[in-house]
Amino acid sequence: QGKPGIWIDGGTHGNEYTGTEGALYIIDKLVSGYGSDDAITPLIDDNTFYICPIVNPDGVYNSVERGISQRQNSMEVDDDGDGRINEDGPDDLNGDGKITSFRYPDPEGRYVVDELDPRHMRRLGSDEETTAQRYSVVREDRDNDGDGRRGEDSERGIDVNRNFPEGWFNEENEQGGSGYYPSSSPEAHAILEYFTNHRNILLVQSFHSSGGFTYRPFARWPDSRIASQDLAVFDRVMAPKYRELHPDEENPDRLWRQPHRGDRPYGFGIFIDWAYAQYGAFSMTTELWSWSRDTRGLPGYEGEDDRDLWSRALLEHQETAFDGEIFVPWERYDHPDLGSGEVGGWVSTYVGGNALPGESLRHVADVHWQFELFKAGLLPKLEITEASAETLSNSGGTRIVKVTARVENSGPLATHLARGADLAGNREDAIWLIGDRERMKFLQGNAWQELGTIGGVMEIPPPE
Repeated sequence: QGKPGIWIDGGTHGNEYTGTEGALYIIDKLVSGYGSDDAITPLIDDNTFYICPIVNPDGVYNSVERGISQRQNSMEVDDDGDGRINEDGPDDLNGDGKITSFRYPDPEGRYVVDELDPRHMRRLGSDEETTAQRYSVVREDRDNDGDGRRGEDSERGIDVNRNFPEGWFNEENEQGGSGYYPSSSPEAHAILEYFTNHRNILLVQSFHSSGGFTYRPFARWPDSRIASQDLAVFDRVMAPKYRELHPDEENPDRLWRQPHRGDRPYGFGIFIDWAYAQYGAFSMTTELWSWSRDTRGLPGYEGEDDRDLWSRALLEHQETAFDGEIFVPWERYDHPDLGSGEVGGWVSTYVGGNALPGESLRHVADVHWQFELFKAGLLPKLEITEASAETLSNSGGTRIVKVTARVENSGPLATHLARGADLAGNREDAIWLIGDRERMKFLQGNAWQELGTIGGVMEIPPPE
C-alpha cells in the first residue's frame, strides 16, 4: 500500500459480463507486459493495480453458465409471500439446456415476424400499424406455483450498484437505493471493507456493459457538489482522452456524461458516488459496448443505426462463426399458461447487451485498456529529492542532529482530491525517520511527519 493504487472491477451486474472480460484483458496485458514492455513495467513498479473481475459472482454465474440473465445478486427471499423461497424462476420449457424466448400470437403484441428473415422478431414502432400477425415475446418460463404469475420468485436479489452508503436515502429521507440498508449485500459490504483496508487507491473504474460511454460522479447529486478542481480533472483531462479513443463515435458529447439528470437523481446508493465523495478517489463507471459503433467483423453490417439490420446480419454470421450457438430455431410448444406458440430465439448469454465474442469484444477491451493505461500514467509519484543531516551539538555523549528532507510529487495529479485529505479515514502520506528507538529522542517533530496534499506537475485546465 505504499504505492498509489488504481481499482478496476467488472461484473457488478451479473448480466453485464463484458466488464468481466475487460478486467481480465487488463490483467493479461499487465502480466504479459511486465518486464518486456517499457511503458507497462514502470507503471507496475510505481503503482498498485487492484482488479476484481467479478463483483457479483452469483449473478454472473447464472447469466453465463445457466443462461438466465440476472442483473442482481442472489438471495434466499420469499418474493411472492407464499411461504416458499425462490420456487418460481425461469424455466427451460423444452429441455434443450437453454433459456431463450417464447413467442405466441397476441392481438396486442408488439412484435411481428420479420419479412426478410422469419427467424427474427421485429419490434413495431410505437405508432406503427400492421396487418401482419402480432406476437408477444417473453422469456422462456411458466407459472410454477399456481399464483397466476411467472418468474416472480426467482433467486435474483438486489441491485448491488444501488446498495452503497452515499446518497442511498431519497429526498424524504426514506429508502432510495436497494437492500434493507446501505451495504446490506455481501458484495457491497466486501468492497467497502476492502477499500477501508486499502487507503492508497486514487483511481476507481467500474466496468459495465451496454451503452458505449462513461459516467463520472454524481448519480445522486448535481455538479455543484463536486469540487471545481476535481471537475476539471474529470472533464478537462480524462474526458478528452476518452473521446480521442473513440474516433468512430458520431456524437462525441455522449461519450462522457454526468448521470444526474438536472431535476432528478439518476440513482441512489451508487458505487462511484461513494468512491468519490466518501473514499476520496476519481471514480467512473463505463458502459463498454455500443452495438452500432463497436461491432466488428460482422458481414452485411457497417455500423448503421438499425437494430433489425444488425440482427439479420448476425443471424447469418452466427451459423458459421459460432456454429449456430447464438440462436435457437423456433420450435412449436404448447405453453401451459399462454397456449400454443414457439420456443426459441436468441441465447441471452451472447446478445443480452454484451459485446459479441471475437473481434468486437477484443476491440472494446483494447480501447478501454488504452484508457486505463492513460489514467494510470496520471497517478502521483512521491520522491525524496533532498535529504541531509546536520550535527548541531555533540557533547557529553549526546549528539543533536537536524534532519531535513524534501519530498516532491513528480506525477501529474496531486496526492488527493480537492478535499481528499479532509475525508474521515482517508490516507495520510507520511515520511518516516528510521532508527534505533532506544537511542533516539525527538526534540522537535516525530518519527514520522504527515505530508498533507502534494500537488502534481500537470497544469489542470479550469473547468468549463
